[in-house]
Amino acid sequence: MASTKIYKLLSAGVSNKDCKDTSDIDKIKDSSTADVWVDTHTKLIHKVRFSDSASKDTFFDLNQDYQGGSTIPLSVNFTTKDGEDVETGNIKINLDTNTSAVSITGDYKATGSTNITGNLSMDIKPSSTPVSVTRPEKSKNIMQLLDDLGLGGLMGASPTTLTPNSTLQ
Repeated sequence: MASTKIYKLLSAGVSNKDCKDTSDIDKIKDSSTADVWVDTHTKLIHKVRFSDSASKDTFFDLNQDYQGGSTIPLSVNFTTKDGEDVETGNIKINLDTNTSAVSITGDYKATGSTNITGNLSMDIKPSSTPVSVTRPEKSKNIMQLLDDLGLGGLMGASPTTLTPNSTLQ
């Protein structure tokens, strides 16, 4: 496994020491708790909830709802409540192990002093069709975009000194 291209890509700059470093775990208080749900049908952990000890209305959930078959469903949910202000969000990821397709959906909602909603939907599927990328007309490099937003000095270079194929060093 360590010789595969994907392993080398994902582990770039990460040493085995980093993977074995548990010092953050040592900082968890003995009094900290998490709620765990187990699916009685599959006998798998279904959900783990981490709640704010000061407010049970504020929590973070990690979920999996595998019921058999080739689709592995995973999700992350959160809810925060501060007085009348409530924020909720979730991201759901479904991996089809037969087709290697991934479906990602998400929702966010804030109510109270600020009302915001948003969602996303993305499907990723393997393809053997070659991809052709063409630079759009009137395209700008990142430095030109930052300059247009008044943030030109943010990366320490002036957009006037960069050409479309320039690289920052």
